[in-house]
Amino acid sequence: MPLESIEHAIDALRHGRMVIVVDDEDRENEGDFICAAESITADQVEFMLKIGRGALCVPMAGEEAERLKLGPVVDDSRNTAPNKTAFLMAVDHIDAGTGVSADNRARTI
Repeated sequence: MPLESIEHAIDALRHGRMVIVVDDEDRENEGDFICAAESITADQVEFMLKIGRGALCVPMAGEEAERLKLGPVVDDSRNTAPNKTAFLMAVDHIDAGTGVSADNRARTI
């Protein structure tokens, strides 16, 4: 798969498509599936979970996390992760049933 420009990736996201963003060798040296939360589908969630096989994360601005009252999993002063990843509490949408299915997770996102 060829590497594309940032503009191409942004256009793909605007049109509801998924992209892979690859970080640097001196960080995690991995690729992350990314799609726009506004248009995410259960099929996209299922693909990320089955093919990506990692944690499903939803990045957000600090103001949004505060509005939703989402606190950190680990206090910053005790965060020993190499990159100080700031994970917040896990949540489910009120109408998302068990929160386990791809449809439930897409609804939450």
